[in-house]
Amino acid sequence: MTGNLRNPQSLENTVEGVDGVFHIGPAFAPDEACMGVAMVEAAARAGVRKFAFSSVIQPTNTRLKNHASKVPVEDALYSTNMEYTILHPANFMQNIAAAWPFVVRDGVFSEPFPKTAKLARVDYRDVAEVAAIALTEARLSYAALELCADGMHSRERLLQL
Repeated sequence: MTGNLRNPQSLENTVEGVDGVFHIGPAFAPDEACMGVAMVEAAARAGVRKFAFSSVIQPTNTRLKNHASKVPVEDALYSTNMEYTILHPANFMQNIAAAWPFVVRDGVFSEPFPKTAKLARVDYRDVAEVAAIALTEARLSYAALELCADGMHSRERLLQL
């Protein structure tokens, strides 16, 4: 079954009979928060037992719109009877891989923050593994987890590694 995050009725049909939901909102969509809240509400009404939400590291840094859009979804989860797990992944390591051809072509490694800023990063496969554990076991229920690899590195440092 396919659901449309902008159509609450389609979400009702999509989650009917489902035990768990892993929700990753469409980043930077202007109505991302509304879509996420609609997903939470549909899942709760349908009696979904577990809900894993891929939020973002430091969602209360609301100066960043993609962070601010996660807060209402997290808040909606707190008001349900579902066993929720909120994942706060750091910047995905795979973002570097996606940019690499341009780095090689142009000789520039750019991101929307200072090149000396130290960032935590995470492999999205590790995030998926934590989500799978959250949906299949009880040990991560009612948790909000920051997910990142060891160490924080600037772009300058990454180029030296």
